[in-house]
Order: sequence, then C-alpha cells, then structure tokens
Amino acid sequence: MPPQIKHDLNRSGWESTDFPSVCERCLPDNPYVQMLKEDYGQECKVCTRPFTVFKWKADRTSRQKRTNICLTCARLKNCCQCCMLDLSFGLPIVVRDAALKMVAPGPQSNINREYYAQNHEKEIEEGRGAVEEYEKTDEKARELLRRLAQSEPYYKKQRRLELESEETGKDGQKALPAPADTKITSLFITGVEDDLPEHEIRTFFTKFGQLRSLICSHRSHCAFVNYVIRNSAEKAAEACQEEVNYASLAGN
Repeated sequence: MPPQIKHDLNRSGWESTDFPSVCERCLPDNPYVQMLKEDYGQECKVCTRPFTVFKWKADRTSRQKRTNICLTCARLKNCCQCCMLDLSFGLPIVVRDAALKMVAPGPQSNINREYYAQNHEKEIEEGRGAVEEYEKTDEKARELLRRLAQSEPYYKKQRRLELESEETGKDGQKALPAPADTKITSLFITGVEDDLPEHEIRTFFTKFGQLRSLICSHRSHCAFVNYVIRNSAEKAAEACQEEVNYASLAGN
C-alpha cells in the first residue's frame, strides 16, 4: 500500500505522512530499520511546503539519511524522497527529463510552487494525477535511459565493502604495503571495545618483539602499538591480516 497523505485543517497546505517513499539503495538490508519521524520538520526543497521528515541510518557506521522533498513532489517527479533519483532507471531526474524531453517551465515564486503542489496533491488523491509521463514518451528515449542506467561506472552510490566483495567474489580488504620509511615501527589498531583490557593487547603484541610503548584509548576504540625495531612491527602486522577479536587475544 503506497504512503497516504494526511490533512490537518489547522495546517492547510502542509503535508503529513506516516511512511516515506524511498528507493532500495537508500534503505538498509535489515527490514526492521528504525526511523525517526518529525512532523513538519523542514520545508520541501521543491515546493517549499512544510512536510514530514524521516531520518534513519543504514548501519551504525554510516551517516544519517533523511527525506529532502515532500511525498507529493516525489510522486510528481517519480523519484526517491532521499536521493532524488528516478525510481525506474536510478538516474538523476535532470538526466531523465533531458532525455525524455519532459522539462517544462514550472512556477518560480514560493506561493505559486505551493499552489502548484496542492493542486497536484488533490489530483493524486482522486486518482487522476501523477501518471508516469515517461510511459507516454518515445521508446528510443527510454532505451537510451536504460543504457545509461546499465553503463558502468555511472552514479554508483557508496556501498558497504562486504557487499561489494560478495558480488565480485574477491576479498574486500587487501594488505597494504609496508611504509618505505624504515623508521616507522608503529601499528594503529581499531575496534578496541570497552571489555578488552589493555594488558591483553600488550600480551598479544609482545610475542612479536619488544614494545617501546602502548597507547590504548577505549573511548576512541583504538590503540597505538609502538615497537623498538621495524622487523617486530612487520611480523605483528602480518599476523593481524586476518580479523583479531577478543577471543584470539585472550587465547594468547
């Protein structure tokens, strides 16, 4: 069931919805995504009307995403409320409109934009508006858009490394070459959780050679391991090519 638009007589012309209209690329793989809803959180970037803003994260390491345009404008343009890419071809709507020659001069002033959006909102509710105009366009132009959408690389959005490695069948992380400067004898460790004590880290890395110092910051979830000689640092780096977790540290 598509998202429905609700109305409040005290906020005539403002848009309130319970669900956003976004593409699969903007949503995480987990279907139980947590979204924050803010009624009339900001004005639409197209029609300037206040609308319901939705915010979410694909995972805990990614940046927060949000809806940028109202549901009415997204339906009129057949695009995602978040990335504003065409829902059918995954292309910027500017490219789509140029290829299909759908560009038409729209209202310029804020009042006319609001009036334009409100009229189309009524047509959408009555089922006689928001017809996908590209279905009425030339088939050759649509074929051009399909080729643009399938070409590589083209407007490829950021994706998680593990997802890319699954598709290519290759390891997502490759070993970096050792620094050319032989005076560098330090390792930077990430993912240090609060339940991993400093002495376990020291015990694990001491077996590769004498340590000059160990700086551990649980607040920043990282640590610096400084060796006396370069050979010890290289041995430790080679041993840490695979993922090192708390169980492996405690077992050593």
